[in-house]
Amino acid sequence: MELQGRLELRLQLEQPEAPVPRAQPGLEPQGLEPPAPEPQEVQVRRIGVIFARIERAICWAYTS
Repeated sequence: MELQGRLELRLQLEQPEAPVPRAQPGLEPQGLEPPAPEPQEVQVRRIGVIFARIERAICWAYTS
C-alpha cells in the first residue's frame, strides 16, 4: 500500500511544468512593477520535482 501511494505521489510530482517565459536581453519593461512572487503551491511543486530527481539519481547510482 505504501509503495502505491509513493508511486502516485511521484507521478503527480513528475508532471511537466509549464515553460517559464524568459526575458530577452535589451527588452526591459519600462515603468512596470516587478513580477509578483510565485504562489507557495508552485514553490512546493518545484521542490517536489527537485527531490524526485535526487531520488532518481540515488536509485540509479545504487543499482548501477
